[in-house]
Amino acid sequence: MNPISPLVDRIKTRVHSAGQQVPPVVLVVLLVFGLSIAPLGVAGQAQTPSTGQEVDQSTAQTVDYDPISEELIALAGVDLDTEPDISAAAREAAETGASEGIERAEARGVTPTPDAEEAVIAASVHAAAQNQDASVDQIQSASAGGSHGALLQSQTANVTQLQSAVYGAAAGSLSQSQDANVTQIQNAAYGAAHGSVAQHQDATVSQLQYAAIGGAAGAAHGAAQSQTATVTQIQEAAQGGTYGALVQQQDVAVDQRQAAAFGAAGGGTEQPVEDPKKVQEASMAAATGALIQSQDATVSQIQAAARGACVGILSQSQQVTIIQIQIITQSAATGAISQHQEASVVQIQSAAQGASLGTATLTQQQEVSIEQTQSQTQRAAADTVRISVENNVQQSTVIINEARSVAETPDAEEPDEPDEPEELRSLSVSVDNGSITIENPNDVAVIVTITSETTDEDVSLTLPAGESVTESLPPGEYTLTAETEDGRSVDLSGEESLSVTIEEDVQEPLDLTVSDEGTNVSITNPGDDDVVVFAENDDERELSVPAGETVTETLAPGTWTLTGETDADRPVTLNGEEELPIEVEDTEPDADDENGTVAGSVTDVDTGEPIDGATVSVQDTDSSATTDADGAYTIDGVPTDGQTVVADADGYEDDSQAVTVEPDETVTVDFELQVTETDTEEADSEDTDAENGTEANGDESTGEGVNETDEDSEDVDGEAENGENATEAAENGEESNGAETTSD
Repeated sequence: MNPISPLVDRIKTRVHSAGQQVPPVVLVVLLVFGLSIAPLGVAGQAQTPSTGQEVDQSTAQTVDYDPISEELIALAGVDLDTEPDISAAAREAAETGASEGIERAEARGVTPTPDAEEAVIAASVHAAAQNQDASVDQIQSASAGGSHGALLQSQTANVTQLQSAVYGAAAGSLSQSQDANVTQIQNAAYGAAHGSVAQHQDATVSQLQYAAIGGAAGAAHGAAQSQTATVTQIQEAAQGGTYGALVQQQDVAVDQRQAAAFGAAGGGTEQPVEDPKKVQEASMAAATGALIQSQDATVSQIQAAARGACVGILSQSQQVTIIQIQIITQSAATGAISQHQEASVVQIQSAAQGASLGTATLTQQQEVSIEQTQSQTQRAAADTVRISVENNVQQSTVIINEARSVAETPDAEEPDEPDEPEELRSLSVSVDNGSITIENPNDVAVIVTITSETTDEDVSLTLPAGESVTESLPPGEYTLTAETEDGRSVDLSGEESLSVTIEEDVQEPLDLTVSDEGTNVSITNPGDDDVVVFAENDDERELSVPAGETVTETLAPGTWTLTGETDADRPVTLNGEEELPIEVEDTEPDADDENGTVAGSVTDVDTGEPIDGATVSVQDTDSSATTDADGAYTIDGVPTDGQTVVADADGYEDDSQAVTVEPDETVTVDFELQVTETDTEEADSEDTDAENGTEANGDESTGEGVNETDEDSEDVDGEAENGENATEAAENGEESNGAETTSD
């Protein structure tokens, strides 16, 4: 059986119950192509855009949450009172990041106690110890974001609550370090810590920790997958999902809270949304709604309900108000999870998405009360899940379209009943950045009176039905009361009279990261605003750093001072400083740094005696040295790489050696020189002459005269011949003398 047919039958039944007919051609198209249909508009009303055609709605990302849940539950079970096993580099990164977070909180007027500072640093180290596969930059960013976000809400939180929130936020964001970048990790940690500490009065330490892990992990995971979420959107999604998971006070398991926070925060980052406030409200309502009927639901079902409801409403966020987002999102999640018994993750998530999407569309077509919005959305989600289970429909698009069409079909009008006084809902009040926001979830206008404790001037605000108002107020203490136009009292945040404190609006600076290597200076802008960085020394440079990008510029060597500004007049810091001095060093090495040294000795090869006064030089350079009495020499400043070293000494043959010279190193080159052949023969000739002279002088002979006659011979051969003649003369002389003796 075609699984689409039962859904088509339901649509047909709904249309007939409204007194309308479905054209046969439309039913044929439905059955052939398996498309769902939204009912035709009531006479006199505009038709819905989906009439007679498929709603082209992209499905929310389906997450295999079971293995993720196991990892996150393990993170939440860490004992923060034990000493963590952590590398020195990871510890240093965590401590540095936490210190940065403390400084940023102090810049916004928060003065943490020493115990609070110690707690957030210790929590950051524990989070890093559980995620040592993360880079040091990721660890530092998660620690900075978690510490900063928690301390901004820390006025009444104790150190144990702070520690749990910071650990949960940092550990949860770092659990996604394989896919998320440092900016996504830092802002997910910031939002989750902020949201968990904001609910510290109504939650246990364990609940804070579980929810913070889920919210941070969900926001980082969603942002890494979509790559379209802005910095502020990531913060608000993590904050809303974490906060919403802690709102429900009934018996909800901590892992279910964690799942709701994960799904809601992930849904809040899955698509680009212009208004971050709507992201926070959608994520908060999605997490809250997913837990209302969740007692026996699995964690995967809970996160799916939260994710689907959040994605569905945010796809229509430009057309709906904050109040509508809250009601629709929570109702869609609640309706979808109410049928969890046999439903799959796909069925729950798709029904929640379609129901929130459909009701958002309905509110644009006609006036719908808050009660109708709530019941319509919840019924659409619940009915669609139930029918999908009964008919085993698992196609996401089909389920989304069915839920949307059900939500877009208003219930048949009921007979008028006598009017009864409407039960008034409590107004929602929030204070942020020097202003107060009040949301009216009622179908009647409410007048809010704001009384100052320091001045006599009161402020009166009229909140139309289903709308919100934001009012900027000077710093001080205020008391709020509210009533309808007919005089009925209305609570504010559950109180008849609500006291609030408005602190001075100190806008958080956008902190840029600056690093330099030689003359190259890199500047990273993690924010959503473009920044102009001014670099000044004797010169002045303007560097444009677009949002979310890194720019590298080359600066001349010297001391520079960097400052930054945005078009939105948001304060800018660089490495946490308003004015950052940097020292740019010349990367060109000194000539000496590129040279080496050649040293050694020059000796006689035959005697081994040192040769004094020999010249050793490097061929084709001006580098040379003369040996000392020990035959030693040293040549500094020799160019690197391959060189030829030559040794030259009087009376010796030249010698050369090829060597490789390394920068700032000494290479040893020893020479053993051979006496030249000419010098050797002259030495031999002198020895022979000496011998011949001794024989001639033994007797006055004519040989001496012959030898003297030949002393001035100019060549070696002549000397040799003369030597021979001298020998002959000596022999003749001996004979002559003998003859004379005989004669006498």
